[in-house]
Amino acid sequence: MPIRPSGAALPLAVLWAAALWAAPAGAAQQSAVVSRDGAGVTVRAVHAADGIRVDGRLDEEIYQTVVPIGDFVQQEPDEGQLATERTEAWVFFDDDHIYVAARCWDSRPDRRVANEMRRDTSQLRQNDTFGVLFDTFHDRRNGYFFYANPIGGLADSQITDEGPPNTDWNTVWDVKTAIFDQGWTIEIAIPFKSLRYQPESEQTWGINLRRVVRWKNEWSYLTQVPRALTTFRGILKISSAGTLVGLRVPTSTMMLELKPYVLGGVTTDRTLSDPLSNDISQRVGGDLRYGLTENVTADVTLNTDFAQVEVDEQQVNLTRFNLFFPEKRDFFLENLGVFAFAGRASAGLAAGSGDTPYLFFSRRIGLDDTRTVPLRVGARVTGKSGRFTYGVLDVHTGEDETNTVDPANFTVLRAKRDVFRRSSIGGMVTRNCLSGIS
Repeated sequence: MPIRPSGAALPLAVLWAAALWAAPAGAAQQSAVVSRDGAGVTVRAVHAADGIRVDGRLDEEIYQTVVPIGDFVQQEPDEGQLATERTEAWVFFDDDHIYVAARCWDSRPDRRVANEMRRDTSQLRQNDTFGVLFDTFHDRRNGYFFYANPIGGLADSQITDEGPPNTDWNTVWDVKTAIFDQGWTIEIAIPFKSLRYQPESEQTWGINLRRVVRWKNEWSYLTQVPRALTTFRGILKISSAGTLVGLRVPTSTMMLELKPYVLGGVTTDRTLSDPLSNDISQRVGGDLRYGLTENVTADVTLNTDFAQVEVDEQQVNLTRFNLFFPEKRDFFLENLGVFAFAGRASAGLAAGSGDTPYLFFSRRIGLDDTRTVPLRVGARVTGKSGRFTYGVLDVHTGEDETNTVDPANFTVLRAKRDVFRRSSIGGMVTRNCLSGIS
């Protein structure tokens, strides 16, 4: 495909002509852009009958027969102007995955910034990146964000009510990148099982795409994002996203994740007043996540072991107030924002800030002052149907004879309904009491 060496954005008409010239003879042409007008941008997801080989190379024939999405618009540094570095993007799907791919042209590839491989690190924003936001319920409030840099460093997060992203949320997806002389390419594959959406086969989602050229501090989007928002928060403006049409999802698919564990040990300690000799201990448990429907998820935990949980970041407290450590335990992270009240998130950016008191903070479950308490069994169900969002959580903690902690039960009920464009009304019921389960 002919290119313009400067890397500047080309008009859609020129992209059409270039794609027609480069396409194989007799190939039917499809445009990924349905419309771009004052009402926003509408793009089409194209069915990839043969699937996509996720290797970052963009060498399948479908990339020649589908005219890409282009004309990204700057947020920074020149708000509203076309991006100076050209980006071509595509959205495909098959029976199991939705794919997002991009060819990121760069007029100065020698100045590319890509040095982070840590997952979900905030420093990934200091790299050149490409990412996609999906508003799967098309409610212009909630979404999922996936992005990566040219060397494969990646991040994912879940967004609730256009609030701070829950960056501790992780799901199953794949991304591959490749470098070429005038830029880099990326292919993202996200299983439909990793997302939650309405149960209809024909779907309309919200979508936004973001390209960051870090060496010139250029942030550009598929749709216009207000400059008043800080750069890395611009993608959180889900109400500014475009529209994705033509998408068909599986009508019946089972989402099941199981993480079992077995722990065993032998202890000998002859220094105790009651010496131990070859004392055998064992523990069995695990976590289970099951999709009741495409939009309702159940989580169950048994004898939970949090040894694999990411370590908290160290904090130095020079105030008279308690430190805030966000929720990182996997059992609580799916749809964690459902249990937020008055915008008080328990994880992600800005968690713990603000003056509104917490009605429910899951991090307190399993703690008694500074003492840890065993979590014996727990279950939670979260989902969204139409304009209603709901969540139910019930957890039993066991006794700890060493620390004289009694077993307890924690129950939370949460429901709310979206009203108007940006508001919601709902309530929350919490209950904490001693339990007979030990």
